Amino acid sequence: MFTEDEIAWRDRQGGFTPRLLDHLRALRFTDDVHAMPEGTVFFASEPILRVTALLPVAQLIESRPLNLVDFQTLIASKAARVVLAAPGKLLIDFGMRRAHGAEAALLAARASYLPGFDGTATAEAARLFGMPAYGTMAHSFVQAHASEADAYPVEISAALQALAAAVDEATR
Repeated sequence: MFTEDEIAWRDRQGGFTPRLLDHLRALRFTDDVHAMPEGTVFFASEPILRVTALLPVAQLIESRPLNLVDFQTLIASKAARVVLAAPGKLLIDFGMRRAHGAEAALLAARASYLPGFDGTATAEAARLFGMPAYGTMAHSFVQAHASEADAYPVEISAALQALAAAVDEATR
């Protein structure tokens, strides 16, 4: 569970006995994780993930699965509400620019696609998860023109396919 670099870092921090560091070096997760199948509807306070392990091991790993499940559930729940509120509308994830890191952008793109978004502007998410890719006009492209009104005709004339435009207050 820990690399030699991670063990060495802990050793430099102090407070870890050699015995504990040796224990961490040898530690392997050999226990169980049980989860509801992806896409299963669940209710508040219903267990969706269970880690069965000795307490110290469970405490070491619990943050990562909770982070993954909680974040993607948050995004998928919001996306499902958007899909219900906008039936028949083209819904695209454009979240990469405002996501809290590249991994969050990929996971959010996927989590919004599962309940019904039509695709993503995050090319790597489209590649990894087999989602339809939609382009977006870069802010730098807009800023290279005197105004959005000047930039859009240039973008439209260069579009190879149908264009879905997102007007963003950040360019004003």
